[in-house]
Amino acid sequence: SGLAALSLDDPNPEAPPQWIQVKLAGRALTVCLVDHSALRMFRSVEIDHATVSEIVEVLAPTLAYAEDELGERPSRLRLCGFGDHDDVGDALGGGLGLAVERVHSPLGTLGASNAGLLGMLATTEVR
Repeated sequence: SGLAALSLDDPNPEAPPQWIQVKLAGRALTVCLVDHSALRMFRSVEIDHATVSEIVEVLAPTLAYAEDELGERPSRLRLCGFGDHDDVGDALGGGLGLAVERVHSPLGTLGASNAGLLGMLATTEVR
């Protein structure tokens, strides 16, 4: 579902081309590093409590990889499954120095359990 959620609306398509999407669903955390619309890294890990420090421990190696391989640090963090006013999601951006954006879908209210489905439906062409 983390991969399918990548196809959901980008609220800032004119932003710099390197970004990270983090999807939280229960204890599953998926991290996608995107560079110029190409997936460069995908990680899926199980976390215990979804605290800021626990998630930062997962994101830190991803940021290091991005800086080494892409030559620059991603400038934005797209969050999925955190809710629109989630304190953990907001603190992540501040702790990592990244602009935080919430992933949305034109097909309905996005939640941790339906993001993959809505992402897949967004790519389906109906005739």
